[in-house]
Amino acid sequence: SAASDVYKRQVKITLTMNKRSDDVIHSFCTECRTKSKEEMVLKAREIFSSEAQDPTHLVLSNYKRRKLNVEANEKFEGLLIEGVDTPMRLYKGLMLQGCTPSKSRGICNGILYEVISLFPLIVKDELDEYEVTLDFCKKNFKLAYARTIFQAQSQTIHGPLQIHDVDNPIFNVRHLLTAVSRATHHSLVSIK
Repeated sequence: SAASDVYKRQVKITLTMNKRSDDVIHSFCTECRTKSKEEMVLKAREIFSSEAQDPTHLVLSNYKRRKLNVEANEKFEGLLIEGVDTPMRLYKGLMLQGCTPSKSRGICNGILYEVISLFPLIVKDELDEYEVTLDFCKKNFKLAYARTIFQAQSQTIHGPLQIHDVDNPIFNVRHLLTAVSRATHHSLVSIK
């Protein structure tokens, strides 16, 4: 039938515009589709050399994510609670990531929230503010200084971005493409 013939044909789509980031990142990501991991990691180290402070870290493993989150959070004074996967020092301005299996009290998995008040505990996302209890916070949020590359898919990271694990044998060019394409400008990206 004609409908099955459409599915048999190969369709090639070429993206010509990138609304999230600059042309340098767009060109780099386009090259990632045809070059090896080794070639692209070398190129990434040449292009992406930001020395900006307090970057968001993108990593492969949850172990490394937890380690980096604890290290970054320990630098701050705040209300110490035992979070879902690490201890957390809560303070005004802290960014948290929702980690609830289903939408609960307006909080969604993978969405970033900023602590805007401790007493009462209020967090906000881009759309609204939510008053939550400490117990709810312990179970439904985790620190967001570091995220896995998988967790960062579909998100735009505003501000400095540091990509880790590029020398890990499991790391591949798709991880690099996904991580780099989260940034808004090439001058904000660094490779660890």
